[in-house]
Amino acid sequence: MERLSPTQKRMCEAIPDKGVSARELSVVVGINLRRVYRYLRGLRGKKLAFRRAIPAKYELTERGRKIAEFLREITGII
Repeated sequence: MERLSPTQKRMCEAIPDKGVSARELSVVVGINLRRVYRYLRGLRGKKLAFRRAIPAKYELTERGRKIAEFLREITGII
């Protein structure tokens, strides 16, 4: 059984199954964001928490849109 500090226990209880952002966790637990990251790092080290990757979003710049439109025209794709 892992030994957890009282704050780590509070954080474990406050993290829902669907996940939560560090900022929201900071508000729920009542400690500042920097300390939340410190405690989360400890929980991850004990394999009690993990960071879920957030899908990145990409968007074309104005120049990219112009090139994409040019490529559509020369290939005949509408």
